[in-house]
Amino acid sequence: MKPLSPTAARRSRGLSLVELLVAVGLGLVVMAGVLGMVASSLRANSDSIKTTRLNQEMRAALDLMVRDIRRAGYRNNYTVNIGSVATGGVFDNTVRLFDNGGRIQFQYDLDDDGTLETDTESFGFRLESGAIRFTNNALATTPVWQALTDPDMITVTALSFCLEPPEPSNPCPTTAPAASKVTLTGSAQVSVFEVRITLRAQLKNDAATARQLTETVRVRNDRFDNP
Repeated sequence: MKPLSPTAARRSRGLSLVELLVAVGLGLVVMAGVLGMVASSLRANSDSIKTTRLNQEMRAALDLMVRDIRRAGYRNNYTVNIGSVATGGVFDNTVRLFDNGGRIQFQYDLDDDGTLETDTESFGFRLESGAIRFTNNALATTPVWQALTDPDMITVTALSFCLEPPEPSNPCPTTAPAASKVTLTGSAQVSVFEVRITLRAQLKNDAATARQLTETVRVRNDRFDNP
């Protein structure tokens, strides 16, 4: 066999150890970059899913409270109430706050029979053990409170209610109803109520994923006073 020329021999000898190490090093750098991008994408996707779960749970609870509080004071026999007001009675939307604004209580005619039953038509919301609790017998001796949010998914860190509009001396009235009063004929007045709800929560297993929501509810059934 004809021996290889020096040039051909150099070409056929393969990679040197240094060249091999350089190639492996470059490959590792490229692989690390790819893995970093994948990990970053997975983290971003995970954070997005966590935030979405928290938002959905908080928004569902807030929407339910808004819809319920908006109905405060509703009665089917509204015309009868107007008649009683004319003789000195009061048509009250029943919104009351307790525990420095940490608990709200109100009533409305759920079964549409014209009467407010204290055992099934007195409602309330409050924060307890990291969850929003709801009751439909707030005026009972021992109200039954049920969880509105899932404590295994999110931890509610704050829930507060504020009657608006605030008075100059009391920026967030909680112990007595506040209202914008419109005087009608004589001494009769219509009181327009709003309730501001502030809700803060975080994921059960990730305290860094947290959010606060605030919404103001216009109570539709205005209070009518005719002293």
